[in-house]
Amino acid sequence: MHDLHIHTTLSACCADPEAEPAGYLALAREQGLTAVGFVNHVWDSRIPGASPWYAPQTFERAMSIREQIPADTFGIRVLVGVETEFAQGIIALSPECAQQLDYVLVPHSHIHMEGLVRPAGVTASRDIARFLADTFDDLVSRDFATIVAHPFCPLSFDSREQLPEIFSCLSDSRLEQSFGLAAEHGAGVEINLAIFRYGAEDPLYDDTYYRMFRIARKMGCRFSFGSDSHSLAELDRLSAQKRVGELLGLTEADLVSIAR
Repeated sequence: MHDLHIHTTLSACCADPEAEPAGYLALAREQGLTAVGFVNHVWDSRIPGASPWYAPQTFERAMSIREQIPADTFGIRVLVGVETEFAQGIIALSPECAQQLDYVLVPHSHIHMEGLVRPAGVTASRDIARFLADTFDDLVSRDFATIVAHPFCPLSFDSREQLPEIFSCLSDSRLEQSFGLAAEHGAGVEINLAIFRYGAEDPLYDDTYYRMFRIARKMGCRFSFGSDSHSLAELDRLSAQKRVGELLGLTEADLVSIAR
């Protein structure tokens, strides 16, 4: 088991003062993890366009995580990456910084950030579906993201009512196009366990996220798992990892290389 999407107190949205590497690693040992990855939010100061929320979350700030990782990691492999941003055509990390990392996690679905990521006025289900598909294709075609974070997850638009509406606008052929591109360009696909907020076996996800991930697998994509923890308590989301993997029929061969 692994978790390649963990935030610490270096992310502005982390409200748990105990959410630091030592605490996470102690819990990871209890849960039998073999690898963890810390990916705090970053907007590289070399890239223009940061919002006031993003601006203080510089690459240099994120890299101070290296000083916080204890010498004894209980035999757990520790990777250091970042979760940067993809905002209206801008990837908020320079290639020079990316080269210093074990991997780069890039979302295209922070659509709760109206004006920065989602254009104002894009609220209808069909428009959101089109936006998610187009931005996913654009992102993976740039050969930059090691892994796409929470793909096609319409953050803040994922209610029981709107999530099925959005996915009804994404045909199998449209998803095949997107994940075919991801496979072609070697972009990994994250299975973000936080998106299953009603439980991994809730029928809501049968024709939404599970349909999407099965298509991604059919198209040859490789996967990673992430708890998207912003607190120590949220690492418990990993309890669903085995069951989600079983429902999708995943094997070790289906994982991105850094997760094996």
